[in-house]
Amino acid sequence: MLKKAAIIAVSIVALASVSLVLAEENGDNTNTDAENTQEQNNNVWKQNREQRKAEMEQKREEWKTQRQQELEKLKAQKEEFRAMREKFTEERCAKIEERIKNRTEWFNSSKEKHTAVYANLLNRIDKFITRFDNFNAASATKIDPEKIQKLKDDRAQLAILVDNFKTSLSEYFTKLNATKNFTCGHSEGEFKSALLDARTYLKSVHENAAAIRTYVRETIYPDILAIKKEIAKIRGENENPKAGENNDEDGN
Repeated sequence: MLKKAAIIAVSIVALASVSLVLAEENGDNTNTDAENTQEQNNNVWKQNREQRKAEMEQKREEWKTQRQQELEKLKAQKEEFRAMREKFTEERCAKIEERIKNRTEWFNSSKEKHTAVYANLLNRIDKFITRFDNFNAASATKIDPEKIQKLKDDRAQLAILVDNFKTSLSEYFTKLNATKNFTCGHSEGEFKSALLDARTYLKSVHENAAAIRTYVRETIYPDILAIKKEIAKIRGENENPKAGENNDEDGN
């Protein structure tokens, strides 16, 4: 009986040992599976990371290439715009310089013409004054001296207006020639300033010419016309005696 109990006890101990061994083996297998799974996960994560890194690097290269292409395109557009601007400036400056040249030549050729026109105008007025003075010297009935004096005074004022015109014309011509000292498109600021300065004097030329025309039309011509009417009246009276005097002569 004791022997049987001992055998049973030994069997139980053996079974327990076997169970412990099996449990340990199962535990080792479980740990191994977990480690394998973790390693696989790590490998997958590393692969994903490397893939993402490669994708990002590829996108970065694509972005750099695209940016470089855009920069080159922008540079080409800037060069094209610069060439167009230079061409436009060159054509515009050529037109401006041509106009300045033509205007300079025109003023240079017409300067003597303007001078001759106004000199002739003053000479004609002087001839009228001489005629009127001679009329008074030869006629018993005189022209109103105040009218002749007014014409003389107005003629003197007209001479001042003509001098003002000549001065402004000469100054404009000088300023216009000064624009040739600067190159359009290169000395742009100085060129524009000289051109605007010349245009200011051109305005004075037009204003002085208009002042002469107005003065002659509204002052000189009325002066001459008034004196001519008075001369006609005097001559008419001298050629046609009064009616009463004719009757007396007929009665004698």
